[in-house]
Order: sequence, then C-alpha cells, then structure tokens
Amino acid sequence: MKYAFATGASRGVGKEVAKELASKDYFVFIAGRDLGALEQVKLEISINGGNAEIVALDLLSLESIKTVPNLIKEKTDHLDILANIAGMYHDDEKHFFGIPFEQYPDDAIIKNINAILVGHILLTKYLVQFMDKDSSIVNMSGSFDEGETGVISDFITKHGIEIFTKQLPIELKDKGIRVNALRPGFVYTENVKKFFPDVEPTEALEPMSVAKKFVEIALDNRLNGQIIEMKK
Repeated sequence: MKYAFATGASRGVGKEVAKELASKDYFVFIAGRDLGALEQVKLEISINGGNAEIVALDLLSLESIKTVPNLIKEKTDHLDILANIAGMYHDDEKHFFGIPFEQYPDDAIIKNINAILVGHILLTKYLVQFMDKDSSIVNMSGSFDEGETGVISDFITKHGIEIFTKQLPIELKDKGIRVNALRPGFVYTENVKKFFPDVEPTEALEPMSVAKKFVEIALDNRLNGQIIEMKK
C-alpha cells in the first residue's frame, strides 16, 4: 500500500488533497487540530472506499510534531507523499486583511510564522526518515497582490516556504526525495466564504481543482525544486 501524510486536512484544499490521494489508493494520514472535522473527512474517504487515519497535530507545538513518527511507525515504515498544506492566516473570529501594520496582532504574526513555516520545516525534518527516492514532498505556497496590506506574515511564510522548497532538494540530495511547491492564486475556501461574503465563486480557484493540481505535482517525477504557479 502507498502512504501519504497531509497537514491541514480538516478543510479547504487540505481536505480535498486528502480525498484525492485516497481516491488514488493512498492510505492517508489526515492531520490537524480540529478532530471533529477530521472525523468527517475520514468518514467521507471511507464512504468512497478509501483509507485514512486521523493524526492530532498542532504545528505550533514541537512536542506534538515529535509524536508523529511513532504514529506512522504503527502503520508503515515508508511514506510516499508528504503534503504540507496547513494554513493559519485568520483566527476564528476575524481576518487581518487590510489592517495597518502597527495594529496587526502580535500573536497572529508569531503563530502564522511559527506554525506554517517553522512547524512545517520541523515536521518535514521528522518525517524524511520514512522517505526515499520514490517519495515526494509538496509544499503549499500562495500568491497575493503586492499592493495589499495586512498580509505581511503570510507573505513571509509563503516566500519562506518557497525558499525551503528550493533548498530542501539540496539538503536531501543523497536521499533523492523530490520537493516542489504549488503557488495557487485566490482560492474559494471556507474562510473566504466566511470573511468575504461578497466574493463570487467565479472570482477564485475551486479547492478541488487546486487539490488535483497539487496531487499531480506530487506524482510527477520530472519535477524537483520547482514552484508551480496556478492561476484562475
């Protein structure tokens, strides 16, 4: 059996990537903080004949990250795909788009950079032990209008993820693990629906189409160290 690990699998693109991988006969470790939502994703995968296991993962916690290898070892000694997708731009109550820099919440900057950049780097460090030349890592980046405000920490994490994507194949050259990133444009996610109700679905990419592109990149053995852009 083939095995994949996906962060941010409780909703949005991460959920759709997990479902797409399961449809291609991967056993998918679906990771995130919202266990209730992950239960629903697991159920959807199961109904469609796939296999998944929930992994409680907080990318802000090194201790949480360090528990993951032992959980994987209970099922397999090989990981075929690592999908680093989780995002943390908005909190549950508000978004930070368009606010003045000096009013940006301190904890939002810290959590965004620590979870999405530092957290994914550390998670990858602990999971490459399961990977080899037949394995693939795909990181989720993203694009924004350079003139926008209120997205500075997100800019930093996305650019950092892309630098990580270019450097990691060099670090892992002896293992031969492929590492790439997807940089989609505006995606019509649950948070967009919640915080920007005036946005029409036709103005953005659908999560399912982004997920299909993400998995396509993961399976393309011609790609390594590439940032693949996807526009509407």
